[in-house]
Amino acid sequence: MEDSSAAPGAVEQDPAHDPQDVPAGVRQRNIDTAVLMAFAVLVVCITRALFGYGNYYEFVHFAEIARNITEGHGFTSFNVQPAALAFYHDNGIDGPPWPVAERFLGYPYALAAMFAVFGSSDGTVLAFCTGIFATLTGLLYQMGARFFSRETALVATAIFVLNPMFSMNYTLYGFLDP
Repeated sequence: MEDSSAAPGAVEQDPAHDPQDVPAGVRQRNIDTAVLMAFAVLVVCITRALFGYGNYYEFVHFAEIARNITEGHGFTSFNVQPAALAFYHDNGIDGPPWPVAERFLGYPYALAAMFAVFGSSDGTVLAFCTGIFATLTGLLYQMGARFFSRETALVATAIFVLNPMFSMNYTLYGFLDP
């Protein structure tokens, strides 16, 4: 039976999803996280504007490996260090392209997936890295607020976001190997 007290055409709100039921602390953390993630994107854009991109060996090498994966050449590179050439020659490995032995697999494969979806370009790399940097910023804040305090989380996240080496590593160099 329909409730006659409701206005015609009115949509009833589910009381289980009432935004007023969200504790103020959780709501504030979510707002803080969104602001910090937006701030991280801004810092990355400023970093990109100041330093350019695509001019660093790691950035170019990771993008090349990802492109080779996307094109079906596997985890290979046309650019190798001279010492690696001697190793490949001694072990009967012909190239180019040569297999890459000095990089970890995760980032190039994730970047290859992005290339497959959005195309191979510096902009794709920058957008992917910016998204990862912003996501890590939000996660750092959320974990800091949960395990320590909101203030500690803000300080730790600000240090992470404002440290030029982090923003450069995540945008200009790609993810450097540990």
